[in-house]
Amino acid sequence: MVVIGPDFTVLTATDAYLRITKRKLDDIVGLHFLLEAFPDKTYSFEENPVRKSIAKVLETKQVDRMELVRYHIALPEEDGDHAFDRFVQGRQDRRGA
Repeated sequence: MVVIGPDFTVLTATDAYLRITKRKLDDIVGLHFLLEAFPDKTYSFEENPVRKSIAKVLETKQVDRMELVRYHIALPEEDGDHAFDRFVQGRQDRRGA
């Protein structure tokens, strides 16, 4: 699980999330979730399915379950400056908000 603020800034993440995404917490905290921490060139920011789901939650204040989507995750330069695909089926909610 990753926790982001209303401005999409990464606040924290679980060890499981960091392991799956091959990231370190210190490297992503404070970054914009979709534009800096996990940009995916497959989608424009406006069309990104994760952004759409989060926006829906913020608007409706209801849980949103995403369909399964392929998400292209770029690795940091020190890890070879390449990328890998993950299939994501997320659930967004406003816990703590």
